Amino acid sequence: MLVKYGILRNVKKIVLFIILLIKTNILFAQFYTEYTTPAKLDTLVKKIFGGYGVTISNVSFQGYHFSSQPPTAPIEDIGKFIAKNVNIGIDSGIILTSGKLDPPYGLSKPASYTSNFFKATYGDKQLDSILNFPSPPDASFDAAVLEFDFIPIGDSIKFEYVFASEEYNYNVCNKMNDVFAFFISGPGIIGCENIAIVPGTNYPVSINSINNGHSGNPMWNPANCISLDYSKYYIDHTNDSNFIFNGSTTVLTAISHTIPCNKYHLKFAVADVSGSCQDSGVLLKANSFNSEPLKIIPSVSYSGNDTVLYEGCGNAKLIIRRTYNIQKNKTYKINTSGTAINGIDYTGIPSQIQMNTGQMYDTISINTIADTINSNNKTIDISIGDTLCNGDYYIAKVSLLLKNRENINAYLIPNSGVFCDKLNIKSVVKGGLKPYTYDWNSGTSNDSTFSCYFTTPQNIILKITDKCMQTFSTNALLTFSKPPEADFSAEPEYICIENPVVHFYDNSSSDATSWYWNFGNNNFSNDKNPTNIYNIPSDYMVKLISYNNLGCADTIEKEIIVHDKSSLLVPNIFTPNGDGKNDIFKVKHEEEFECFNIKIFDRWGSKIYETTNINNGWDAHHHTNGTYYYIISAMGKDGKEWELHGNITVIR
Repeated sequence: MLVKYGILRNVKKIVLFIILLIKTNILFAQFYTEYTTPAKLDTLVKKIFGGYGVTISNVSFQGYHFSSQPPTAPIEDIGKFIAKNVNIGIDSGIILTSGKLDPPYGLSKPASYTSNFFKATYGDKQLDSILNFPSPPDASFDAAVLEFDFIPIGDSIKFEYVFASEEYNYNVCNKMNDVFAFFISGPGIIGCENIAIVPGTNYPVSINSINNGHSGNPMWNPANCISLDYSKYYIDHTNDSNFIFNGSTTVLTAISHTIPCNKYHLKFAVADVSGSCQDSGVLLKANSFNSEPLKIIPSVSYSGNDTVLYEGCGNAKLIIRRTYNIQKNKTYKINTSGTAINGIDYTGIPSQIQMNTGQMYDTISINTIADTINSNNKTIDISIGDTLCNGDYYIAKVSLLLKNRENINAYLIPNSGVFCDKLNIKSVVKGGLKPYTYDWNSGTSNDSTFSCYFTTPQNIILKITDKCMQTFSTNALLTFSKPPEADFSAEPEYICIENPVVHFYDNSSSDATSWYWNFGNNNFSNDKNPTNIYNIPSDYMVKLISYNNLGCADTIEKEIIVHDKSSLLVPNIFTPNGDGKNDIFKVKHEEEFECFNIKIFDRWGSKIYETTNINNGWDAHHHTNGTYYYIISAMGKDGKEWELHGNITVIR
């Protein structure tokens, strides 16, 4: 029973872990959807999608919903969504799909999953008209179509959206992939205009205009594509685990000109074409459907479209834009409030501005006043208003924050020391207002780091300037030193275990003042010209590190070979006096050699004898008594090589 209880307890732990894992996944990365109903459709569009400056009416929908169903029955292909940590650029809004929503997390599945929702519903004739192939009757099907009327209060409307599809990427350049559009009609617009277009073009947004830049399937011809040039507007979701669509556009903006206070009609439609297994969707950003009759656009001189000003630093331009009453001369009152005081903390805001007929923009400039009074976190609130065609008084406003300038400070890493090679000096800057400009050693570099090497001690100076034109200088006192050039030699050149003592000689440059030797046999030395004894025949790598008086170092390694006992026996003295004893200098040997060579030199370095026959000998017949030098090179039958050199003395 104890064993069974232990197994049961472990199973419960595993189940609990899985539940926690699922909940964590839902909490941190999920695509949540929720059905709407006919009774809630009007509220969904007005509250979730509608923004300021538009009045929405006559909302209708055509899709997977039958009129015989009650008003509380779910409409399965339109509803609201919430995207949490999903890479689509929109957090919430309305979704229309040629498939089904499958709430709450049916669309929050890996992109490798296919929804395969077949609704068996009608297509849309207007969508058929924009297909890029001759369409038979009812070419599109499973359409989701949202329509409504609206009245704008400005001269334009705009909203943000994302198009996503399971047909990415393999269906790129297929003539029969899914289709969608946003059709607008009304005063000043000829017929119905599709405003879902690629930015800067007249191309409709589709799989064949915004994609990964190449045909995803060898079966499809790139000529079938509208364009392969707009991959910057494409996001690949192939490896996503919480978004069922294989690809999507980036967040795009649909824009249309309008005449204020006139009625227009918008139609949002998405449908399948040809295949039904892969679905597509259109995501409309929450509250992004707007029309602005007046707007104040702030632009700070040192940080662009921002609302933070620093005392005594730059200025803020306020661009006043109107899209209503453009055909009238009009005086607009500028209202100011907040904790900052005009004339004490700032200047430049007039009490009113005059716009002439046809004028859409005017600009005012705000300058802060530098003083000793604490102005930190004071506010400047500016507003402007106008009475609209619907009788409402519309107010556009902006709030600026006034802050004290923070002093700039900086230091360098490193700021002192001795360096033997090229050095990267890093600047650490605090305070001030980004971005900073850097001036190293009067224009040598303008990066945040400085790479340098000098042959003499240097005072490295950095001057930093922030966006408020505050400056700060700091320096580093650095000493640079060129390392010595390490080198050495060893004697004798031929080392045999019979004579294992090796003398090492330092040949480094004259600025070397200390040495470290590693002889390769666990022996070490700090002498300039050390001696080492090798007791085992082998190949040894000898390392020398030479230092100058500042500690800069150079390293060199050379290999030496310690040979085994030689089978060549070389006498060191002979007496060519004709007595028949030791009259000839001759090398004795215990093995056969593949090749052999001996050279004998006098004390002036002149070669006086040479032979390649090991059985020959030198009789010194024409040479005087004294010491001579020999060099022997040989190779045995087994490939072993020999190098011997030494002295031979002639005595008569």
